Amino acid sequence: MRNVMPRAVYIVAALLVLATGAFAVTTVQLTITSGSAPNGTSGVMGGVYTSPYSGNVNGGATIPIICDDFQDEVYPPQTWQAIATNLAQLGSATTGDVYFEQNGGTQQQIDYMTAAVLAEDILSTTNETTRGELSFALWSIFDPASLLNLNPTQVADAQGDLSTAQSQVTAGIKNNGLSAYLSTFSNVTIYSATSNGTTPIALGTTRPQEFMTVSMVEPPELALLAFDLLAVASLVCFIRRKQRRASQI
Repeated sequence: MRNVMPRAVYIVAALLVLATGAFAVTTVQLTITSGSAPNGTSGVMGGVYTSPYSGNVNGGATIPIICDDFQDEVYPPQTWQAIATNLAQLGSATTGDVYFEQNGGTQQQIDYMTAAVLAEDILSTTNETTRGELSFALWSIFDPASLLNLNPTQVADAQGDLSTAQSQVTAGIKNNGLSAYLSTFSNVTIYSATSNGTTPIALGTTRPQEFMTVSMVEPPELALLAFDLLAVASLVCFIRRKQRRASQI
């Protein structure tokens, strides 16, 4: 089997977590439970299942999981050990912990950020045709030949989706700098199958696909507290204004 949540990343929260070093690479148990999304919908395009799939990490809650790997296969229900790499930490110490472009460098970061943008786009729609074209746009980052499975109209749409995602990443880097923009992807995790807990399984062997998950990053507790206090203060001011007006009548 081969194989969509609006982008809501709070940069302050991401930087706070990065400062604590909480995004060290870890090994987890990844399970793909179904080729369908958690809500039961299922998409097929070009003869293959398209994202999102259903799965869980370490036996936890069922979540939507996005495939970035067209070359390998998964047969749900299937469970394996995987290196979990937070995208915001993809760099010199983690370039070899993912499947693609293991020599690392800026292009690896750009390509995985582009994949993450497309993964978020997949989670933002329920239209199966759009999900299929976005899935192939994502797969074509690391495997351009995947587009050969599509008809000309689908190819054009997938290429357009890819171009839009690439432009978004290019603009993000230009406006913020590479490191700062990369840090905004702390809500994206890459799961790369491993047989020994330290290096991913090599291409050409029987290995599960590589997957990505996208989670919402909540605002920092202090920010929530400040918001609550502001709301209370506004209510107090409103009540006082009403009391003053009542006393003037």
